[in-house]
Amino acid sequence: MSAPPLSRATPSMTGAGGRLGALIGVVLVILWLAVALVAPWLAPYAEGARDLAAPMASASPAHRLGTTEDGTDVLSALIWGARVAAIVGLGTAIVSTAIGSAVGLVSGYAGGLIDLVVMRVVEIFLAFPGFLLALLVVFIVGEGSLLSVTVALNLTAWAGTARLVRGQVLSVKRRDFITAARALGASRRRILFVHLLPNVMGPVIVQATFILAGAILAEASLSFLGLGPEDATSWGALLEEGAVLFMKTPSLAMWSGMALGLTVLGVNLLGDALRDRLDPR
Repeated sequence: MSAPPLSRATPSMTGAGGRLGALIGVVLVILWLAVALVAPWLAPYAEGARDLAAPMASASPAHRLGTTEDGTDVLSALIWGARVAAIVGLGTAIVSTAIGSAVGLVSGYAGGLIDLVVMRVVEIFLAFPGFLLALLVVFIVGEGSLLSVTVALNLTAWAGTARLVRGQVLSVKRRDFITAARALGASRRRILFVHLLPNVMGPVIVQATFILAGAILAEASLSFLGLGPEDATSWGALLEEGAVLFMKTPSLAMWSGMALGLTVLGVNLLGDALRDRLDPR
């Protein structure tokens, strides 16, 4: 019996791999969000607490993963860092997606001069590398807080969503059901929010997951450079300290890097699964 064609075997293998990736992504994201949610009850020590009598301590019953140079419990810092990543990441993804969707929806539907002006503004924001723009905003503000970092990241993340939504709207608004809605006397608001918006949300949801992953990495990068939130414990700050002390205690960089990497991996796998699910192509 001859072997089955590769074109028949490949889709099933791809489907199985996609389901496995989706499952891993969902598990990692749920675990990350659960840790962030219950951080005050899960962390052995309060945020910012230091054991000055045990700096650079090895793993022990009092400090399961050891301590940092200033006596901060590593396990507690990792747990509190999950909350910082959730606040900045979700805050950036939700706000920038809402702003970008509204701008793209209005621009694509209105067309004409409004679309021209809006898209030129969007292109100006897209012309600058997002991380460098966020770095500049945080540097100018000079206040390392969760709010300032989240605002800086939102200023750079909304433009991509606006362009995506505008392109989707330009395609959808030419379809027959939009023409029928106009002929039946539907208001502009109803066309925008009842007919157009639900039909462009699939790609937007996928885009939001990638904004979430990018915001987590951007916040960690800012913290690694010393421009992250000073009022909270960040994985990026732990990674920076671990890099400096790598020859003495490589475990600090290992644990913080693992937490950051697994979280971003989970979000990206979830985004890939949503793209396969929501994209009809």
